Amino acid sequence: MSTRRRVADAPLAILVAVAAILGAALGAFVLKGRPSAADAFAACETLATRLLQHAAVFGRLTPLLVVCVAVVAGGLALIHQLVATRRMIRRVLGHQIVSSPRIADVARAAGLGDRLTVIDDAHAFAFCHGYGAPQVCISSGLVAVLDDAELLAVLRHEAHHVRYRDPLKILVCRSLASALFFLPLAGALRNGYLAGKELCADDDAARGDGLPLARALLKLLGASRPAWPAGVLAIGALTPTEIRLEHLLAEGAPRPMLPAATDWLATAVLVAGLFGFSYGTAAAASTPTAPSSCGPVVATVAAPDAWLAPAPGF
Repeated sequence: MSTRRRVADAPLAILVAVAAILGAALGAFVLKGRPSAADAFAACETLATRLLQHAAVFGRLTPLLVVCVAVVAGGLALIHQLVATRRMIRRVLGHQIVSSPRIADVARAAGLGDRLTVIDDAHAFAFCHGYGAPQVCISSGLVAVLDDAELLAVLRHEAHHVRYRDPLKILVCRSLASALFFLPLAGALRNGYLAGKELCADDDAARGDGLPLARALLKLLGASRPAWPAGVLAIGALTPTEIRLEHLLAEGAPRPMLPAATDWLATAVLVAGLFGFSYGTAAAASTPTAPSSCGPVVATVAAPDAWLAPAPGF
């Protein structure tokens, strides 16, 4: 894997690491046995101790609740992506046509071989789809407005997505970000990965000359494009953006699209608060309350000369 690709994949790697560490920490807390709150307050039960007891129970249940919500949110996002992507692909492939000699020659030059499908559609689009053996779809509408150099740059861009199985990575990235929706860092890492992989594919497609791909993106801006729910599709779609055009026209070293410092700080505060509250209430529940703190101490005082009284039986 090239340095540029490792840089582009850095946000996804960090997101996976964050999910694994947080999941392991929450799982360890949930599975670890905790003393019963009833034992801690059996000796002295007041309004304050009852409130603390309820807080302790809620604190122990909070990590389990977070795990359950994260699993459900991530699972729903995964299913939604799979279903939406499958429906869109089936609809698009229903308009497949035979590739022309021109397109077949450019596809071979881009390294796609037989992994290219041409779609009879007046809309301009190109995307990579599939998880195990990705394929590329390109519309006849886009082919019609591109010259050979521009078409080659577009197909090289999509070939990069095929080589690194980006649709599968998009599926994983969006699912994990949805599972960790309560962390600002998760959304920022997802956005950073989605942008970084496109910039990396652009670099691969440009190969020292970004003008053909830049021209293709500008033509795509002015062309009619399909109304797909791009935010939930597990595909590597060719979409023109300002940052991509700037990147193509201005040379620069690869840099990871990492979150801002405020996202890291906000996430750290949320995680610290979650574990601080859970461990704090659990610790409070495990600290026994001294009976002497329940109220005034009632002492039994013996009579002054009780020791002088004769013992029974004498």
